[in-house]
Amino acid sequence: MREKRCQTISADNSKVSKLFITIFLMSIGVCSFFRGYSQASITGKVYSKDGKPLEFVTVSIQSQQSGVKTTITDSTGAYSLQASTAGIYTVYFSLVNYELVKMDLRNGCDTLINIVLHQKSIDLNGVTIYRKKPLIERRIDRLIFNVQNSIVATGGDALDALKSSPGIRVNNDNISIIGRTGVNVMLNGRLIQLSGNELVNYLKSIRSDDIASIEVITTPPANYDAQGNSGLINIVLKKGSKNNFSGDINASYAQTTYAAGKIGASLNYQKDKLSFSMGVVGGDGSNGPQLNNSVYYRLQAWESESIRRNYTRYFNGRVSADYKLSGKSTVGIQYMGGVGGWDIRDNEQTTIRNSKDNTIDSVLKTNSYSQSNNFSHAINTNYQLEIDSSGKRLTFDADYFSYGNNQDRLFSTKGFPGNEQLVEQSFYSQDNLAKQNIHIYSSKVDLVLPYKFGTFEIGGKISFIKNNSNVTLFNLTGGKPMYDSAQSNTFVYKENTQALYASFSKKLFRKLETKIGLRLEATQTNGFSGTIDQENKNTYLRLFPTAYLMYAFNDKHLLSLNYGRRIGRPNYNALNPFRWYNNPYVYTEGNPMLQPSYTDVAEIAYTFKENLISSLYFNRTSGGYGQITMVAPNTNIQVTRSENYFNEFQAGWSESYTFKPLPFWESYNQFSIYYSHSKSLIQSMLPKLEGTGAFAATNNSFSLNKKKATTIECNYWYQFPESSGLSKTEGYSQLDLGVKFSLCNNKIQSIINLVDVFATSRALSTTYYNNIKETDKNYFDIRMIRISLSYKLGNKNVKSQQHNTGNEEEKKRAN
Repeated sequence: MREKRCQTISADNSKVSKLFITIFLMSIGVCSFFRGYSQASITGKVYSKDGKPLEFVTVSIQSQQSGVKTTITDSTGAYSLQASTAGIYTVYFSLVNYELVKMDLRNGCDTLINIVLHQKSIDLNGVTIYRKKPLIERRIDRLIFNVQNSIVATGGDALDALKSSPGIRVNNDNISIIGRTGVNVMLNGRLIQLSGNELVNYLKSIRSDDIASIEVITTPPANYDAQGNSGLINIVLKKGSKNNFSGDINASYAQTTYAAGKIGASLNYQKDKLSFSMGVVGGDGSNGPQLNNSVYYRLQAWESESIRRNYTRYFNGRVSADYKLSGKSTVGIQYMGGVGGWDIRDNEQTTIRNSKDNTIDSVLKTNSYSQSNNFSHAINTNYQLEIDSSGKRLTFDADYFSYGNNQDRLFSTKGFPGNEQLVEQSFYSQDNLAKQNIHIYSSKVDLVLPYKFGTFEIGGKISFIKNNSNVTLFNLTGGKPMYDSAQSNTFVYKENTQALYASFSKKLFRKLETKIGLRLEATQTNGFSGTIDQENKNTYLRLFPTAYLMYAFNDKHLLSLNYGRRIGRPNYNALNPFRWYNNPYVYTEGNPMLQPSYTDVAEIAYTFKENLISSLYFNRTSGGYGQITMVAPNTNIQVTRSENYFNEFQAGWSESYTFKPLPFWESYNQFSIYYSHSKSLIQSMLPKLEGTGAFAATNNSFSLNKKKATTIECNYWYQFPESSGLSKTEGYSQLDLGVKFSLCNNKIQSIINLVDVFATSRALSTTYYNNIKETDKNYFDIRMIRISLSYKLGNKNVKSQQHNTGNEEEKKRAN
């Protein structure tokens, strides 16, 4: 049995201190020799000169007996390493922009070393050699992928880096965590409120060379909002040194069926107590998706084909500033805003066939023009106080967010009999207008209290949301606009939420670490439809527990377990009873009666070295909601509406493996297989559906020279047939190719990509309602050639501080 710790050391990195420590440690070597320990631990904390804990310090032990063992310090500056054999060791403490500390140690017993690192006083024009972080790190509540150490993930944009991150799947620019239905993306702990194409365009404006790491949080801890069943992805940008300026200018051109382009720029400035950052990105272009839908009634089959041209335009900007009031307090302000919109020109033909002899009964032709214009403003003010040098920290945020969206859809449908002449038999036309305005006020406070026996985190949040919607429909069939009061509506939705949370984390033993948390959320909602004079109120109080356990067998093998409960609140559009007509027989509408869903998530993960990650996960969702198409057999009207329509259990196993078959070849591979069992909550739908699915992907990068200035990429994924919710999807796949060029010491980068080379990313899905079969097969025109060019200004490592705001989950639902 190991005896108690026999030595405690506090150290500065001055020459005199290091010499004294070396002589002192060697003097106790006799103790180590006679005790003859088979294992001994070296633990402690690392601080800066002003007494603040230093995170991400690389601590390594090197000896002839046991080789090299490495770890990094956590947020409190703490570290722990095992020395398996008594003998002479060399201990290194290293951090970028800090002086390297080296110690010789004859270790035979447990030793505590607390050390102070000093920043470098001058910049060297030569080459700085420092020890790299592991490619993949497992923390108790997240997985960290160090992008700067990966060839595959560098040289592109943030979306390219996500494609190479373990546990993340990017399919047709849709981002998700394996085992989850979607994802929320953060930048330096600050949730990005954009979604869909806007989120993709924003991520493409971030250079992957500016990303330090990507954190995959499958089960968010208690200090995060309980909203969202999809997990979190946090993109952490590199930190720069003081008194520096950096920026970049980038542009890209993409050719699908049509052309699209974007241009962006960013500036970052940091001097003394002031950090400043700003960026703009704008884009314009179009593509041509093809949508195919078939509904098989008992007597007829309705087959629809839609040929579209989607125009998109956007301009987004951000600016932030942080100022250190003193050595312990910082105040900051951030603004993010944007304007954008889209236009859709759609030609749709619906062929109605007789189910007995497959002859054409009639044809519907619909021409439509739709447009949307939106804007958003987000303002955050924050204050952070470092209470003392042990890491105690208080943070306060106040936020305001506004979002506006105006939509207009004009369509005309002509009906023709089933003959070759196609003589017009009927005509219907309407103009559907909608306006939406969302205002969100919120504030939150967080307190971190690290102690020797563990770390407490406590906090709270309040938010107030108001969503005003106005829908107006004009019937244009007679040639003169006629207001239709039955299909027009005003809708006001209010939601107030109050939350409190507490969590505690501790290392129980040298190899075992645990963290538990509890979040309490109270929510009051009120939805009022002015036209039909209907009010829907809902009040609920829920607890959301989280628990984590991590055990390190040794430096190579690590096992972790986690559990959490989440809530899925509907977005505001899903609650709005606005109707979007494709033609007189097909429309989509919101549902003000929609309720939130709840999901329990559990995961067991195993990590081997920094290459292999295995995960076994279980999800159980009650009251799951989504859009379903309900078909009335008597009228043949198809209504797509959001409903709480299923309960689901899902279990899955995933593997990710990164390796270098050759010095110039880096390969990242992932595979997952899963089983789902869904039960319908709506009698007219398929009672239950169960089945399996699988996904496999490989990303490969080949360096053509030693400086890695030119690389070739070959990426491929395949989605096996799967069951999800109450629908089935056939298999489909995608092949991407690319080449990257870096010039002028990486200041200029050019990338050429071929996306979906064989246009095989086409999914065929099937659902049943009232024993009526419906199929969808869509292609979103993603096969393209894309050329990107960027030029970096100043010091590429400089990034100003970013801050997590307080109303990000509410803003996410606005989109």
